[in-house]
Amino acid sequence: MNFPEAAVEIARVRERFLDRARAETLTVADLCEAVMRAPRARRVGLLETIAGLLHRLAGTGGTLGFHALGDLSRLL
Repeated sequence: MNFPEAAVEIARVRERFLDRARAETLTVADLCEAVMRAPRARRVGLLETIAGLLHRLAGTGGTLGFHALGDLSRLL
C-alpha cells in the first residue's frame, strides 16, 4: 500500500470511528439516565457497560488522534 492509499484508508477508519463514537456517546448518555432510574441491583451492570464504552472511546479516540475525546472518556 502506498502513502496516498494509506492516507485514504486512515481517513476512512477515522470517519467510521466518528460515526461509532457519536452513537456510543448517545448510548452512554442514555445509560447514565437509566442508572438514575434503575433499581440498585441493576446499577452495577449498567455502570460496567458505561465503563466499557468509555474505555473503548478513550483508547481508540487517542489512537486515531481524537485526543480531547480520549481524554474526556478516560476522565469519565
